[in-house]
Amino acid sequence: MAVADSEGGTVVLDPAQPEEGYAEGTEVTLTAVPHDGYRFEHWSEDISSDDNPTTIVLDSQIRVGVVFSRVVFPWWLAVAGLIVVVPLGLLGLRSLMARRKGQ
Repeated sequence: MAVADSEGGTVVLDPAQPEEGYAEGTEVTLTAVPHDGYRFEHWSEDISSDDNPTTIVLDSQIRVGVVFSRVVFPWWLAVAGLIVVVPLGLLGLRSLMARRKGQ
């Protein structure tokens, strides 16, 4: 079995592929492991599935591809965080200043 390389992650085979290759009929579990900043999307080439891990039974030479996509931090989440955190921080600072003034 040939597993295509991907910049977004790697594929773990269980059981590991023997040097001489798998025997026909071998059940193999494929697990896509994304690198930091990526996520698993789906399998490609001779496998069409979005299950991770996925198990296949080898009945011939097959090519396995995996598609990872970059995880993009949504800009609106940062804005929402600022809308919540900044006012709370200002309230805390105001409260601290009032306590210090009262001492």
